Order: sequence, then C-alpha cells, then structure tokens
Amino acid sequence: MKRKYLILTILASMLNISAFAQSTDDLNLSAMIQPADPALFVHDSTYYNWCNSIIKDDDGTYHLFYSRWPKSIGFYSWLTHSEIAHATASKPEGPYRMGKTVLKARKGYWDSVTAHNVKVKKFDDNYYMYYTSTNTGKEKLSENDLVEAAKTGYSHKYWPLLRSNQRTGVAMAQSLEGPWERMDKPMIEPHGPIGTVTVNPAICRGEDSKYYLIIKGDDVKSSKPRLIQAIGTSDSPTGPFRLEDKPAFADIPTEDVSMWYDKNRKRYYAIFHAHGGNFIGLITSEDGVNWQKAKHYEVCKKEVPLKDGTVMKVDRMERPFVYVENGVPTLLSFGVKKGNDAFIVFFKLTEPKEKQKVLADRWEFRGIAIDEPGYHVWGSSPIKGEDGKIHLFATRWKIEHKFDPGWRSHSEIAHYIADKPEGPFRFLNVVLTGTGKKTWDKCGIHNPAIHKVGDKYALLYISNDNYKQPPHPKNQKIGMLIADNLNGPWKKVGKDGCILSPSSNPDHWTNNAGNGVVNPALLVHPKGGYLLYFKSNKAKMGVAFAEHIEGPYVMYPEPVTRNNLAIEDGYAFIWKDKICLLTTDNHGILNEGGGILWSSDDGITFDRKEAGFYPFEYYVGKDRLKNAKGIYGKMPKFERPQALMENGEPAWLYVPSGFNMNGDDHTIVHVLKLK
Repeated sequence: MKRKYLILTILASMLNISAFAQSTDDLNLSAMIQPADPALFVHDSTYYNWCNSIIKDDDGTYHLFYSRWPKSIGFYSWLTHSEIAHATASKPEGPYRMGKTVLKARKGYWDSVTAHNVKVKKFDDNYYMYYTSTNTGKEKLSENDLVEAAKTGYSHKYWPLLRSNQRTGVAMAQSLEGPWERMDKPMIEPHGPIGTVTVNPAICRGEDSKYYLIIKGDDVKSSKPRLIQAIGTSDSPTGPFRLEDKPAFADIPTEDVSMWYDKNRKRYYAIFHAHGGNFIGLITSEDGVNWQKAKHYEVCKKEVPLKDGTVMKVDRMERPFVYVENGVPTLLSFGVKKGNDAFIVFFKLTEPKEKQKVLADRWEFRGIAIDEPGYHVWGSSPIKGEDGKIHLFATRWKIEHKFDPGWRSHSEIAHYIADKPEGPFRFLNVVLTGTGKKTWDKCGIHNPAIHKVGDKYALLYISNDNYKQPPHPKNQKIGMLIADNLNGPWKKVGKDGCILSPSSNPDHWTNNAGNGVVNPALLVHPKGGYLLYFKSNKAKMGVAFAEHIEGPYVMYPEPVTRNNLAIEDGYAFIWKDKICLLTTDNHGILNEGGGILWSSDDGITFDRKEAGFYPFEYYVGKDRLKNAKGIYGKMPKFERPQALMENGEPAWLYVPSGFNMNGDDHTIVHVLKLK
C-alpha cells in the first residue's frame, strides 16, 4: 500500500499540466442560456421569493434553499423579516415542491433580525448553510418598529442601524433536512478593503483544499457609499477567513456573487449583478485571489427571455446562481421582481451546437496512407522528421501467413515515408524482425509507437516468444529501440530491449494476464519523466512511470480506465490541458466499432470519455464499403489509432482496418484529418 501511494505521489508531482497550459478562459454563459419556462418559476401568493441556492443530494434529489419574506409588509422587509425556506425537485430547474422554513431570526444573538442571502454547500461529509442577518445592537426595537422600517425603506431612521449590523454566518448539518446548528458569532467581520457590513457570501473549495470566500462590503477607500467584493481564504469552511488587502473586484459597484471552481478549465469563476447597471457579469481567477473580467464578461441583460419567444421586462433581476453538476454549469437562476411579486427564475445552460462536437465529429477521411500488395499492414505510428517529411513506422507481414496467426508469428516493423501527411507513403526498409531464437522477442514484432525524445528517437513495440497461445499470447511484452536518426541505426535498450513485463506479484492486476502487457502508448511529459500506457488484463489500460526514457518503468498498481467492455490500442497525448488516451471501442461502450477519447486531470484516473472516432462507414459512406473484403473482424472498423500532432492538436489520424475497402486481400492503413 505504501508503495502504491509513493508512486501516486511521484506521478502527481509530474502531472501538473496546468503549469504549461494556455489560457482556459473560454466559458461563455451568454451563449449557453436557454429561454425560461414560466411554469417552473417559484412563485408564492403571500411571500416574495429571492436568494436561491441549489444542491443535489446523494439520492439524486435537488434541493432549493431560498429567502422569502411576507408581501404584506412590503419588498423592503428583506432586511427585517426574511427567512430561509427549503424546496425539492427531481430536476435542478424544478418544478419544486414547496417545503418548510428552515432558518429564521434568532432572538438574543447576532442574527436576531432576518435570515437572508442563503448559499448551501457540501464539503466532505457535512453541509454548510451560509447566510446573512442583522440585529439592533443596543437599541430595543419592537415588532412595530421593524414593520415600520420595512414599509418606509431606506429613509427610515432605523434603516442605517439595521443595515450596518449585517454580518455573514454559517449553520452546519449532516443532512439537507437538518437540523441546522448555528454559530454563536458571525463567521466574518468587516476588515481589509471592506467596512460596515459583510454580506452576500459566496464560497468554494479549490484544488489546493483551501476555502475561498467572496464577500460584499462598503469600499473603505470611497468617501461615498460604494459596494465592492473582497476575497478571503481559510483552511476551514467555517473560517476564520483573512481578507486580502486587494479587492476581488472593484471596477464597478457589484453584489450577489455566486462562485465556483471549474475543474475542467482549472480556474475560478464568479457571477454577479452589476449594482445600478443593466447586466449580469462574470469574473475569473486562476488562483482564487487575483480576479479579472472574464473573456465573456457580460453574461446577459436584466430581462427574461421566455420559451414562447417573448421577453419579460422586469423591475429587478439579481442574486444570480450557477448550478454546476459533474464540473459543468447546467443552470442559471435569479431572483426577479416584477410589480408586487418576486420569484425565482431558472435558465437551462446548454453548450452551443458548435461547442457540442466531440472529437469523432471532427475527422474527415482523406484516403489510404499505405497499400502494399502482398502484405498485411497494421499499427502505423507517424512522426515528422527533421527532413520535413512524414515518417510512418508500421507493422507488416506477408499475406501467405494469414492475418492471424501472422501478426503474432511473422510481423515486422517497416519504415515508410511521404512528402505530405496524407501520403502516398513508400516503403523504405525493415527496422526490426523477431530474433527467431529463445528470446522474449522471438516473433511477432508488432504495434510500433515512435517518439522524439530530446535529441534521440524512441521506437516502442511488442513481441512474444511463442505465438501458439491463441487468441493473444500471454507472454507478450513491451520493448524499445533508440536511435539518433529516424533512419537508424536502431539499438535495443538495456540488455535485450525489454522495458515492461507483466508483474510477478500475484496480487497485481497484470499478473498472469491473458494478453501480457501490450500496445504501448508513451507520453513524454513537458515537465520531465515518462508515462508508458499499455493494455493488459481484461483489456483495460494501465500506466508505468520512469524518470528516464530507457527506464526502469514502475507500474501503477491498478488500471487507469474503469471499463467493463474491452478496449485497446491507446494513443496518449496532451490536449486541451488534459492527458488523453484515444482507444478503440470494439464492443460498444459508446459506439461499437468506433473509438473513445478518455481524458484525465492527473494521468491516473481517466473518468471522462467521449466518442474519439466513429465506425468506418460514418466517414466514407455505405456505398464505398459495399465491395469491402473482410480479412479480420466482423465489421468494417478502424483500429490502432495513432495521431500526428501539429501545434498541440491531433491533426492527422492513421488507422488500419480488418476490412479492405477496395476488395483486395490485404489490410491497409487509412488517414483522417482533423477539421
């Protein structure tokens, strides 16, 4: 167990890919907003509804916590009579089943008047309800005094007292149903760049496990009342929070922030309502402390587009809240006032169609890269040479040996070259064949992967010492050649070229694997070190780590993919600040006969997947395959995907197939281009 976590620590220190990432600030909420459905608005005949916060429980139920106060006293009674209520629904946008009041003013404490500005979060095993409240200080106000202040509003003599005593606190519970246990004192007092009040709390936890709080207060540097946002950090969700001297955002008066950490983009976002302005804005930060306008700064105007195509004009549109599920913003909600009503409005968030395209949608078929009569060709790995030409290292074997067992008995690595990525490629020479002797690499030199490593080239491959172990020899291992030039000479690393074998530990997942360790996919990390991905037991992907290209490689003790159906043929690369694996999908995890793009933040847990490529027919059409000859497999499909990277993009994809689209008797290699 200690060894497992030592390896994990080493890997984690390597895999901080954000250090070399380009700007990821591309969140465009404005383009994602869908028209609202009035049937889902949270109305109440006797209450104004405001301050919404949505959270999902472990059973899949959505919980809406919101502020409400009686219409009979008037809208300004938010400062004197607000309480926090709770509703539930089966979808984040509702419809919500109205529940009960969960937090009211608490006599004799700092929160003796009102309960407002609710935000509910889950950290670890506990729930935290952040809210604002006020009190009357040394003044003893009657209920009639509070009602009078509410009905009069800002000009009432007690309004400044009630306003200036506003603070933020937190209540805790082990269940969203409560009970909620409050703190005896506010969580934070005005300090740093803000004075008078601490209200409108917004909190999230970053990847560094620290808690980040944006809080509103009066600008201490302004001679006139001016609202700004301060940022504070803490090691605990209940504080204490230390506010930075520099405000989070002070360009314009703002309030009602909702904040979250975007794990996919590796940055923080906060949405706000522009106080006195007619828009909702978005700011962002890479470290949680230093904030700036987001690329798509203006999210929307303060109006409500409806499903019927009309636009509802409103008096106020505030308290924006972004609900995030599985790392993706899926809902935007507001408190809206229109006439003598205040209600909660929900907008679904959907990526624009052009953003919804997965990698599989972006390939276009460009033709045949290698067609060598008399040979089956497979597993072609591309690289651009210093000569400006495109080099393909592929496996081939004579058709007289049949496809199977020929690939595991007579395959060899051949070198092909072309002037352009789409070919045509011409044969240069054979790079490596089996020894034919009692060595680990006696036969079946297969599935090469070529990489530039510093000033040298590394060529990985698989082999076995006894091909008569159908359907896939369990004695397969991974080897490596090194050369100064793509034209060689190539030298086996170490004593015999072998760099990875199945584990001898009976508890390791690769031990006694029916296919050994195969199909290498090397990732040269920009910060140093090497990750060798491979397929093994039950056709899952694993990883081994080395500090030097020639090894030794230490295997991680578990698979990195959690697939129940078999995958294989991984190609590893860094794309969009993620570590990616492009594998086949031979058995239909997403699309049978297609491919899967797996992505990971740390290179160990590949928990996101999308279609990497579709089946053969999708790109060439059914008519083009009507005369195809089946040589291997049950359907025309691409296998062993290998990409040529250009400017950080998988620009070209080289894929063989067990079906010859021209009806010939040998397998060929195809090329697709990213569009």
